[in-house]
Amino acid sequence: MLNTTKNMGTLSDGRSVAVKKLSVASQQGKNQFVAEISTISSVQHRNLVKLYGCCTEGGNRLLVYEYLEHRSLDQALFGKSGVHLSWPTRYAICLGTARALAYLHEESRPRIVHRDVKASNILLDTDLNPKISDFGLAKLYDDKKTHISTRVAGTM
Repeated sequence: MLNTTKNMGTLSDGRSVAVKKLSVASQQGKNQFVAEISTISSVQHRNLVKLYGCCTEGGNRLLVYEYLEHRSLDQALFGKSGVHLSWPTRYAICLGTARALAYLHEESRPRIVHRDVKASNILLDTDLNPKISDFGLAKLYDDKKTHISTRVAGTM
């Protein structure tokens, strides 16, 4: 079982960060932690959340990400964040998310299938630009493969 908690912090240079703490009770959780670090640290795109660092000490596993002020898309859509999303803004969020997925599938090396894209894994910055997060279930594949098959993963 993988249990996650998120907190906010500030780096010495003043940047706000989100700290994701994974409480791991299985080998699968460790594998997801390693997958998330290797995946997100190997790619850069304006619509992907930035990983600033990580820490493993004792039973703790921490990931340090850029902090995104408007939190997740699901909170904005269902009125939990107080953010109003106009139709043009919603369209821009869809377009930005699609650009990130196109980058992951076609342009990044290695290519990546996220396997858990959902509104709670799309975060919104100050300008309501979307950034895909949570790469714990991502699958990497090489350029030579034109089709891949993956087992069902992610959230129901």
